Amino acid sequence: MKFKIVPAILIGIILSIVSSKIAYFGFNSSIMANVFTQESFRNGFGNDIYRYRILSSSLLLALDNTLSTIIDENGEKEPVLKHAKGSTNHFYYAFYYLNTFFLILVSVIIVLLLNLKNAFLVSDGEKYILLFIAIMSINYTQFIICPYDISSYFFQLLTLYIFLRFMNEEFLLTTFAVASLILISTLNRESSALSIAITTILALQKWGFKRRMFFFSGLSALAFTIAYVGIRFILKDSGHTKVLNPLAGHPFLPENIMGVIFWGVFFLLPIMTSNNKKNKWLIGSYHLLSLPYIYMCLKDGALWEIRLYIPLFLGSLFLAKINTDNTNKFPAFT
Repeated sequence: MKFKIVPAILIGIILSIVSSKIAYFGFNSSIMANVFTQESFRNGFGNDIYRYRILSSSLLLALDNTLSTIIDENGEKEPVLKHAKGSTNHFYYAFYYLNTFFLILVSVIIVLLLNLKNAFLVSDGEKYILLFIAIMSINYTQFIICPYDISSYFFQLLTLYIFLRFMNEEFLLTTFAVASLILISTLNRESSALSIAITTILALQKWGFKRRMFFFSGLSALAFTIAYVGIRFILKDSGHTKVLNPLAGHPFLPENIMGVIFWGVFFLLPIMTSNNKKNKWLIGSYHLLSLPYIYMCLKDGALWEIRLYIPLFLGSLFLAKINTDNTNKFPAFT
């Protein structure tokens, strides 16, 4: 079946909606089941590093305010809320609608990426498989429900799309667009640093150690730093740390070891499906530049929350198939 943009987008949207419905209402979230009111959400996500992820959290609270006037709390409870004392249907639905919306956007960006001329060496059938794998992998990790994960994947892939689509046509405009996206996405989640890693790898592949590469990567890093430091300056840290998951910071617990195995398998999958050695080098370099993120996950994260590896996995999927044939520069840029 030929990969056509409109049918592919429709398939991505339908798959996003159906898989989200299954993930949010076919399974119970036993780990994050105590955050489905505004008070409990602020108590949990208003502390430590979570308090700086203001973008999607603000959208979630605004959406809940709207849904609270629409959804009848006297109606039948959804199964996931039966064991969550004090939870409200409208707050859970706010999570569901927000993350489904961003998952739809993720699917659209994936289709647009795969539709870029000469950018990826991948068959039409493989493009549909990549779309399916990406969406299902994201929803598979939704046993940990957060407001900023899926939106962060959208910003990550949108940044990659802007870079690949426009860099050769408008260097300065694209550079500032990428920097702006990184600044905005840092207010959503610090994993925006992975966008710097993947675009720096591609910039190095395109220009080598030239002035353009350093200007592009430096401006991206500056945008991240401004957002990262600025939000911490504005929102003074109260010094109170609330650990939402007792597995966090203990990488050798049995559950976290299973998470490490997941990381290993999902690291090998893009490597094993790479087009050639150059693609494998790109994936390895991407992980190398992402070591600060990986270190923080090992140090402070709960590796059982396998969602932590998804942004690395998504980037690796595209690096595995990006076109590096016959030249050190991507044909999409020539």
